[in-house]
Amino acid sequence: VPRPSSDSDGDTVEDAQDTCPATPKGVRVDAAGCVLPGQLLDLRPITFDANVAKLSPNAQSILDVIARGLTAQPSLTVEIAGNSALTGTAENLELSQARADAGRAYLLEKGVSAGQITAVGYGKKKPKVKAEKSEDDRTLNRRVEFKVLSR
Repeated sequence: VPRPSSDSDGDTVEDAQDTCPATPKGVRVDAAGCVLPGQLLDLRPITFDANVAKLSPNAQSILDVIARGLTAQPSLTVEIAGNSALTGTAENLELSQARADAGRAYLLEKGVSAGQITAVGYGKKKPKVKAEKSEDDRTLNRRVEFKVLSR
């Protein structure tokens, strides 16, 4: 009788062959279930209110998933990229760095190794929406996202 397959992290690699457990859903992986470097993690967005770097409860729940993946895969390294809306002034660079730092600090509190995470603020340099026409557009640009550096 064949045993049912099991893929507890949903990365399309069965647990028996998965050498990188707890991979967040939606991430591209290799045949061993390990995250491929160079990609942005396509997760629910971690966004912020205007002029703040405080993590919302929703952001914390998303970061909890990332923390589980990073602690389960200690060789995985990521960059937390902080971003801001296109409106505002030069302080946007400082604010985006504060957002990235807030995400990094939260992950460290959850047991992720400091060597796995770098935090970089990009300010207005990498907008998700290039022509902001609404508050929703600005909210999408006020975000942190994760880029896989190595595994």
